[in-house]
Amino acid sequence: MSMKQTISRVSLLLILSMLLSSSMFSIFAETNIPISANDKGDIEAAIKEASEANGTESSSTSEVVIKSTDKNADGTKTAKIFEYNGENSIVFDEKEFKRANQKEARKALFAFVNSLKESSISADTQQEIMNEIQESDSDVAAMMLPMVFDNTKADIFTAYKWLAPFMSVIRVFFGLGSVVIIIMVISSTIFDLAYIGLPVWRETQDEKSGGKKPFGVSHEALSTVREVEKNLEVYKNAYVMYLKRRATTYIVLSIALLWLIAGEMSGLIGWVLSLASGIV
Repeated sequence: MSMKQTISRVSLLLILSMLLSSSMFSIFAETNIPISANDKGDIEAAIKEASEANGTESSSTSEVVIKSTDKNADGTKTAKIFEYNGENSIVFDEKEFKRANQKEARKALFAFVNSLKESSISADTQQEIMNEIQESDSDVAAMMLPMVFDNTKADIFTAYKWLAPFMSVIRVFFGLGSVVIIIMVISSTIFDLAYIGLPVWRETQDEKSGGKKPFGVSHEALSTVREVEKNLEVYKNAYVMYLKRRATTYIVLSIALLWLIAGEMSGLIGWVLSLASGIV
C-alpha cells in the first residue's frame, strides 16, 4: 500500500470520526424525560404555562417555542426548548435553550417548574424531571439555582398571626425602650453641657476617671473641650461646636422616636423594604 493511499484512508477515518462525534453531540443535545400517562393533564398545563410565560397567548400543550438570538434555516428566529409527545416523554433541548433569548428562556423555565410544583404530580416525579433538566447542562443548572431564591418569600401574614398574642407585650417593650432612650439622651446632654461649661466639675471628673472618658460624657463633648483648649488664642463658642457635632444624633433619634411613638414603624419598614427590593 502506497503512502498516499495510507494518508487518504487515515484522513477519511478522521473525517468519519468527526462526523460521528458531531452527530453524537447533536443526539445528546436533547434530554428525553419519561412521563407517566397519568400525568398527561398536568404536563400539558405546565407546557401551556411555559408557552405563555412571555406574554404571548398560546393554545399549544405540546411544545414551548420562544425567541432565539439567531435565525433558523427557514429564516425564523425561534427556539423550541420543550416538546411533549402527548404520551410518555418530554424532550428538553438544551442546544435550543442556549440559542434562545435568555430572559425569555428563564421565564419559560420558571413557569414550567412553578406549574409542576402546583400540580398533582408526585414529588418524586417532579424531582426526577427537575434532575433531568438540571443535569442536561451546567448553564441550565446555573439558571435554575436562582429560581429557588425567587420562590423563597417571607410569609409576613403568618408571622403576624404568630406574633399577634405577644403584640401587647411588644408594644410595651417598645414604649419602655423609647422612654429609656429619651432619658439617656437628655442625661447625656446635661452631662455634656456641664462638662463643657463648668471647668471645676470637669477637672473633678477627669481626676476621678484617671485619664479615661468620664462617666456620662460623650465623645463629642470631649473633642469639643480639647479643641477649644488647644486654641485658646482664637475664640470659639464651645456650645455651638458641640451642638454641630451632636446634631446628627439628635435628628436621627428624634425621627426614630417620632415614628416609633406615633406607631408608624410599619410605614418606615415598608419604605426601606421597597428600596431594598429595587436593588435586589
